[in-house]
Amino acid sequence: MKQWVVGLIALALIFGVGAVAPVGAQDEAKAPQKDKDKEADKDKDKDRAKDKDKQEEKGPPPSGDKGGAVVIPVHVPCPPPVVLHHGSPCPAPAPAVTYTYQTVTQYQQRSRTVCEYVPVTTNVEYDVVVSTPVTRVEKRKYTVRVPTTRVEKRTFDVQVLVDRVEKRTYEVKVPTTRVEKRTFDVTVCDYQIEKRNFDVQVPTTRVEKRSYDVTVCDVKIEKRNFDVQVPVDRVEKRSYDVCVTDLKTEKRPYNVTVPFLRQEERTAVTTTYDCVPVTKYKTVVTCPPDPCGGSAGPVVTCVPYVSYQSVPRAVVSKYCVTVPDCRTETRLQDVTVPVQRVEKRSYDVTVRDWKTEKRSFDVQVPTTRVEKRSYDVTVCDTRIEKRSYDVRVPTTRVEKRSYDVTVCDWKIEKRTCDVIVREWQTEKRSYDVTICDYRDEDRVADVTICEYKTETRRVSRPVTRTRCGRA
Repeated sequence: MKQWVVGLIALALIFGVGAVAPVGAQDEAKAPQKDKDKEADKDKDKDRAKDKDKQEEKGPPPSGDKGGAVVIPVHVPCPPPVVLHHGSPCPAPAPAVTYTYQTVTQYQQRSRTVCEYVPVTTNVEYDVVVSTPVTRVEKRKYTVRVPTTRVEKRTFDVQVLVDRVEKRTYEVKVPTTRVEKRTFDVTVCDYQIEKRNFDVQVPTTRVEKRSYDVTVCDVKIEKRNFDVQVPVDRVEKRSYDVCVTDLKTEKRPYNVTVPFLRQEERTAVTTTYDCVPVTKYKTVVTCPPDPCGGSAGPVVTCVPYVSYQSVPRAVVSKYCVTVPDCRTETRLQDVTVPVQRVEKRSYDVTVRDWKTEKRSFDVQVPTTRVEKRSYDVTVCDTRIEKRSYDVRVPTTRVEKRSYDVTVCDWKIEKRTCDVIVREWQTEKRSYDVTICDYRDEDRVADVTICEYKTETRRVSRPVTRTRCGRA
């Protein structure tokens, strides 16, 4: 029983504290409102006095976690201790105690010291580094390439055309012809269109981003005077003899064997049989009667009669025959014959002279730096495409054709003629050649060098600063 009583007392105390805490919080919330009203009255009094009596400024209410609230811990009393005697049973465990917190806003007054900033002007001394330019003249040595010319005699191998006359023997075939009927296998060319595929390389371009190390030059320009060899060109007229080969056309005869057909009259003898009447005689024996009444002897008489007989007769007839023949004709042809002539030609030769001039140049003293730059590079490439084309493919077939062929029998003869043979002959020829060389010369020039002398000077200047003066 005692344990239950102790537990109920502890619960009553906890609930009592929870009821008292909100009441205290409401009283504390009303207190800042009263303070605000008092502060408003004080501000009005200050305005009326026009800042004659400076009072301590009151700062804004302290800021908390939520809207300027201040968390005040609530005191919770502990329950009374439980005393255990020997022989008493163990008390039952106490119920779990939960603690609750409530946010309370409280405003308090604080005092501050106001600091006013007053400008104060003082002279401050400091060191200034001044660079003064100082010029001096130095003699510097530099190397100049001076052009020089010289004339050399050089020998060259020149190819010259030379004509020579040779006696040449050749065999000539003299034709004799006859006409024959011949059959030949003739190969006739036709074309058929086929569809064929080819691999075609098509050019393409693509743009790549490439980076390069670019050396950027920064230069300083100086004015310097130099003696410069200036080239002066003059034009001279020179002439030379040129062997020019011209071609002229001549008419030359030649013999041609031309086949032709001629009409020939021929005679033919034929045997013809004619039916011709022929008088023939036949012996007839007759017994004429005797007028005296006696018997007479037989009388033999020849009696003519006509009979027809075939008699051969030779008949001569004429007919025309077309006979192939050949005749020799003399024809003219245009023959191109080379003719050589000598021409006088001239050419302009530029001769270079040199004159010395005084010139001023801006000399650039280079300084370089390497930068990484990216460029769009167009790269040419090719790709392979399959394309089909219509291709005319030649095909052949063999046909049998008959032709009248003039068969030539040749008689070989040996003939000799003069032939002009043109050959190239190498000759050694010498020419004057102008050679331009350069030689290095060391020269000295006055160069003005600007240097800077550094000095440290003491300078004072007024400096205005603000200082804090307490009111």
